[in-house]
Amino acid sequence: MLAEVVIVDTIKDDMLRHMSHELKLPLAKIQMGLDLLKKHHPEQMHGEERLGIAMIETSILRMRKNINALMDLAAFESGRIKFKRERVPMHALLRHVISGFAENAREKGLTITLAIEKKTLAVKGDRERLCQLFRNLIENAVNFSREGAITVSVRRENRDVMVSVSDKGRGIEQRFLKKIFEKQYQRYPGDPGMGLGLALCRMITEYHGGRIWASSEGVGAGMTVRVALPALARTAARRS
Repeated sequence: MLAEVVIVDTIKDDMLRHMSHELKLPLAKIQMGLDLLKKHHPEQMHGEERLGIAMIETSILRMRKNINALMDLAAFESGRIKFKRERVPMHALLRHVISGFAENAREKGLTITLAIEKKTLAVKGDRERLCQLFRNLIENAVNFSREGAITVSVRRENRDVMVSVSDKGRGIEQRFLKKIFEKQYQRYPGDPGMGLGLALCRMITEYHGGRIWASSEGVGAGMTVRVALPALARTAARRS
């Protein structure tokens, strides 16, 4: 029985890799075609044509993100994910992630604030995967907020480093709070994406020995997502 499961997982992984390649290749060619068009005929483009190109490029980015999320999810589920273990200062990591959303937030009239209890707070884990975790959370806060402030706060709580991402966006009913971390669950089916982002956040958090949960007072009341990760002790930090 175990051998059959391994065979099925191997076939699934091979199919996903093949599908990923077959989807990424035409996307790359479409992007190359757009780049050539913009390079050689910029003066001939009118407002509607520029808008059309921008829409195509946005769709390409979205498809790439969905493909990568699907591959990451499959890798987690099959146990093929390999994690680095290094000291990760949370202040530097979160500043880096937040900077990537500065322009998008500014265009929407949003502000993103980082409030950290101590700049020395650190965890032991995979820097790239932790960036992915908090990038997903902050991106959701930006996408689902129309105005106001997004606050990323960091503090030490017992043996954990607690990171909270709070927004004043559309919120969600309390009975759905646990479901949002399930694979392919979308409270609002019309939203872009495949409902994989928060499921990946949960997996990354759990692989680091942490916990993730959300709170909201309901629709229109915003939402806060909290991540608790084991804190790196100061003695361990000095040795690393």
